[in-house]
Amino acid sequence: MKVGDAAEAPNSPELGASRFQDISIAEKRLLEAMANGETVDYSQLPLADRAIRGEVLSWICTTVAAATKPTHLGVSIVGAEVHGPVNLKWARVSIPIQAINCKFSDAIILTRARIFYLALSDSSIKELAADGTLFESSLLLNGVESFFRAQNRVNLAGATRAGLSDLTGPKSRARASHSGTDSELREASIL
Repeated sequence: MKVGDAAEAPNSPELGASRFQDISIAEKRLLEAMANGETVDYSQLPLADRAIRGEVLSWICTTVAAATKPTHLGVSIVGAEVHGPVNLKWARVSIPIQAINCKFSDAIILTRARIFYLALSDSSIKELAADGTLFESSLLLNGVESFFRAQNRVNLAGATRAGLSDLTGPKSRARASHSGTDSELREASIL
């Protein structure tokens, strides 16, 4: 290696194996897809093969993205079942995150984070805490084929953005126990 050359970055699956000894099939597929610039479609797989832990997804969005050279696609998943909180509080996430038609069983915590791009189209979440978050591009909480659903609250208080926020698409509808109506969720959007 010449002086000034950077060492080759470790690949995503190697990092996953070094951090988590019990990495699931779905998590391994996500790490491989991220390294190859591909979307992982779990929608036709059995439920057990769709499971991604929230802590693993959080780690992928921060540590793996910083330690490797992911492609422009970032994290792109379809039909995954994410278990446990996705905690990106105060994190800087410089890659796009697309979770299409996914189910999040616990909260997505983005409080005071800096997020490049987040799309949760047609997804079902328990709660979104994005108070004080800076969205550098877009935040998409919309429905394309069905609906975006939040079981509890979507907190965007004090959040800002440089791109667009889409909570008002033609098929978007809130199903939240605290806000209850579409208009209340639209008022919480970052417009």
